[in-house]
Amino acid sequence: MQKLYTLLALTLVSCFLNQASYAQQAPCATVTVSQALEAIDATYAREREDMIAGRQERIENQMNTGNVRSTRKISVVVHVVYNSGVPAQNVSDNAIATMISTLNADYSRTNSDASSTRSIFQSVAESPDIEFCLDQTIRVATSHGCYNVSTQTNDMKYNNQGGSNAVDPSHFLNIWIVDICGGTNSGTAGYAYLPTFGMVGSANDGLVLDYSLGMGNSNRTATHEIGHYFNLCHTWSCDDSYSCSNDDGYSDTPQSYQENFQTFSNCFDPSVNSCTSGNPDLPDQTENFMDYATCPNMFTIQQCAEMNSILSNERVALLSSTGCSSQTSGNAPVADFVGNPTSGTPGTNVQFTDLSTNTPTQWAWTFGDGGTATSQNPAHTYANVGLYTVTLTATNGTGNDSETKTNYINISTGGGGTGACDTIWNPAADPNATWTLYPAQGGGYISGNNAYGDVAKAESYTPVNPTSYISDIIVYIGDIISTSGDPNSRLAFVIYDMDGTGTSTTGTVTAPGTILGAGSVALSQLSSANPILIGMPSTVTVNSPYAVGVDFSLLSAGDSVAIVTTSDGDAGNSERSWEQWNDATWHTFLEPNSWEYDVDLVLIPIECDQLPVGIETKVEAGEFYIFPNPANNVLNVVSGSDLNNTSVLSVIDISGQLISETTLNNKQTALDVSQLAAGIYFAKLSSAAKTNTLKFIIAEK
Repeated sequence: MQKLYTLLALTLVSCFLNQASYAQQAPCATVTVSQALEAIDATYAREREDMIAGRQERIENQMNTGNVRSTRKISVVVHVVYNSGVPAQNVSDNAIATMISTLNADYSRTNSDASSTRSIFQSVAESPDIEFCLDQTIRVATSHGCYNVSTQTNDMKYNNQGGSNAVDPSHFLNIWIVDICGGTNSGTAGYAYLPTFGMVGSANDGLVLDYSLGMGNSNRTATHEIGHYFNLCHTWSCDDSYSCSNDDGYSDTPQSYQENFQTFSNCFDPSVNSCTSGNPDLPDQTENFMDYATCPNMFTIQQCAEMNSILSNERVALLSSTGCSSQTSGNAPVADFVGNPTSGTPGTNVQFTDLSTNTPTQWAWTFGDGGTATSQNPAHTYANVGLYTVTLTATNGTGNDSETKTNYINISTGGGGTGACDTIWNPAADPNATWTLYPAQGGGYISGNNAYGDVAKAESYTPVNPTSYISDIIVYIGDIISTSGDPNSRLAFVIYDMDGTGTSTTGTVTAPGTILGAGSVALSQLSSANPILIGMPSTVTVNSPYAVGVDFSLLSAGDSVAIVTTSDGDAGNSERSWEQWNDATWHTFLEPNSWEYDVDLVLIPIECDQLPVGIETKVEAGEFYIFPNPANNVLNVVSGSDLNNTSVLSVIDISGQLISETTLNNKQTALDVSQLAAGIYFAKLSSAAKTNTLKFIIAEK
């Protein structure tokens, strides 16, 4: 069946996604929630009409008196209301810190994509000059299922309904992060209440965000919903109706017939002009934060005036909160940060994110290779092999603090199949690439199971050696949604021979066919927080093109998984990414009847140029083996060559982080691994002649 769709491009966070890749937000329900309240509350309806009628007067007054303003701070309280049976709903502190950081960039127009605003709109783009600080995070475990927007709109906001009571909503912006029903079907990302008399400061006042669709690296849902919180409408209308005669009330946002769902490849297309009545006739302002396209990067002058008018009047109590001041008065920053990725090959670009508390105003970074930076969230490229120690010094008016992470960045030669075993990266999917997720209209993701009923996804490869052996694959999962609660729900991993038939942009081509090997893992054992190493039940031999894939047929109803992809356009029209439809036919992602997306799936095989070496096998010069495997306290390393202090044994975890290095001078060495946590590791023996790598497991203690 041909797929007719409008794609919603949503970037994940995760430790795999580059900050430069921004994404359109899934639809918000603010208008739906507001109209439902208007229908049962005549006072709210009247107040809402008055707010709309008084918009122009507020804007004019603010622009006449408030053009020169200092940055104003708002204290935020985040409530994470999560089902204890679905760990992913309990979003991390890092995810919340990222949300606050994104808000501060967007509301100061220091967002890294601000320069993408088209020249015709540069003159009306402005900063609201609003800063947000996190006062506290409240976590509440509940047995409640998802929250229905229509019937359980505010249940998460009350302790007696399994939620979390608002904290002084007159003085704090309260944000509830929950599971909004319909998340597996591209449902609602979030909603907010508008600043009407009687609503401002009430127990229901604030934002509700979906833990999946409304959160994640570079997600702009909070930016969008806070716009509503300060009385902004969607750019096409205030009641979400479709007409060129409707308006959002601002003359510097061109009229639009309806919302825009443009993907990044055509986001700034001047032909996206749904209403041609303007003078001058301008295209739709797809880059506005109050639209739905993939390129949000700006508020306009009049939108900023509206928000600051609301902050000076209806929501003025927010400015007298002691939340932000209590964090900074007499308290120096507590420095912290993360980098992504933390390992790679020369040329890897690492994005660093400041996680410091107590509102620092200055940042000083040293990257261990002589490089420095003073921006809050810098990116840095490592040119040479080595281990690099990174330090951040964060400063505010009270003092400063430093955080040092020793040997934090590991840059190694890697790649290319040069050792006995090596990870094989398709060119677009290497660790330096921008990784993301693209949701599909109707539900799910283009790289996962979705409303179209896709059965499987696969990434094709050509073996590095004439004959290679695959016993493991590394999987980068961008999103997991588990609503079934079924312990038997599993995700299958498959290696296919490329001997089948499928369709692509050029017609019928060789596609995944014969299954060479397969295994499965319980959904409860998978994670979107870290790369996952999957061991195949038996070693697979490949001597011709093959594909590594995932099959969704073992997942229970209501469960979904999406694999991370590269950004659209990065794969060079290679057509390496494949999907199997519910009629069992295979199609490339790029073909016209599929998604027309030029991406690679981040499914990484580990190819070996020889079968795994057993303890009773003769070890040739330059090779080595390890035992016992799994190990507990001691790992024995046996080499087939004399080691005269020239060989180094490196222990590396599955994320690529170097754990230890030991210089070996004997053919057999007993390595102490008693301090390693249970899990999967790699032992890499490097000498002047050769580098070999073997996998080993540390058993549960």
